[in-house]
Amino acid sequence: MIFNRVINLGWDPKLHGDFDKQVGSGRGRRESLQERIGKKYQWISYYEYMAMLSDNFIRFDGYGDERKENPYQGPWDPYVRDIDPTILIKNTGTKELTQQEMWWDTKEVFDWDCTFQEWVSNPSTISNPYGLIEVNDNNGTEWLILESYPSWKEPKTIGNEEWGHPRKEVWCQIRGYLVRTTELNALKNWAENQHYMGRWMPEGSNRYQLFNREYYWSEAFHYFKSDYYGSLDWSSVTDQDSGAKIADVSVTSINYLWEEEFDKSKTDTLSFLKPTSLIFDKMGLKDGKYEGSYEDKYGSIVCFATEALNNSKAHLLIKKEPFLKMLNENNLEIVWTLLGEKGVIGGSLSSTHQYGRIEFSGFFSYDDGKLTGANKIYSS
Repeated sequence: MIFNRVINLGWDPKLHGDFDKQVGSGRGRRESLQERIGKKYQWISYYEYMAMLSDNFIRFDGYGDERKENPYQGPWDPYVRDIDPTILIKNTGTKELTQQEMWWDTKEVFDWDCTFQEWVSNPSTISNPYGLIEVNDNNGTEWLILESYPSWKEPKTIGNEEWGHPRKEVWCQIRGYLVRTTELNALKNWAENQHYMGRWMPEGSNRYQLFNREYYWSEAFHYFKSDYYGSLDWSSVTDQDSGAKIADVSVTSINYLWEEEFDKSKTDTLSFLKPTSLIFDKMGLKDGKYEGSYEDKYGSIVCFATEALNNSKAHLLIKKEPFLKMLNENNLEIVWTLLGEKGVIGGSLSSTHQYGRIEFSGFFSYDDGKLTGANKIYSS
């Protein structure tokens, strides 16, 4: 059926055959920037065929007695999308910044001049964990980091390959959570003694099916905002040992992800953090003029993902004053978990070094307007 439609659309081996042979089959993980004319006709035919199926047939899911009707709602399920027409950038993280311009990048100093054994036996990790959460821009405006994944590694020795020799490293993950004021103390008393290795706390979802500007308002966005897809506003935190519920929390970030490898509208996977719909709605945000930024009703940027345009590690930042004001008006609090590891990475394929590592976790929250908390060491 699709082949017949290709012919009817006008593909002709006499007109297009030589060109298509020169371009190649279009198979494989790496394609040329050119695509066969016949392949373009195939794509047109394929989408026409999918449109006829969705318009004229009822979709069912499951088998046997569990088979039930599941009406087609859009090209996000089953997923048949290709180009995201709502985003114009071809790659993320392309703008180079100076250290001063990258004011959100945490400055940590480590003693790299020690042996690997000394490195993993020294319990010191992050000297200023508060600096992973609260930052000031170059104008002195206060911002909060809702999520980030900072890391530091020993400078590479000149002449060595990037990963061919062992190097000292520290990495960590900061994740913010909203919690109702009435549940803050219960969460805090429990969370201060938890080790978060294994990433068992709720995390924001990756939605590869959504266009960039479909977030927050579209039918597609609300389709995935369900418990089945792990995208509800609130999730229950339970104790790993007893199974007892501790509190309900709301993650503060979700991730835009567009991977389509055959999509020539971009040069690589597009990915950056976004605030959750709860934050977006409660703060009355709107998409900003620049990708990855969000403005308030006055047109001022109050939230942005550093990695959307800049050559920066992923950080989702939000302006402190309006954010805390929104939380206070809605009887909500903000807390953070810290997960990290200190160890030795790299080495040749035949390397058998086993220096061990130090794992650390922490919990942070506001107490009378002041950020408090600490991280604890868990050797491994």
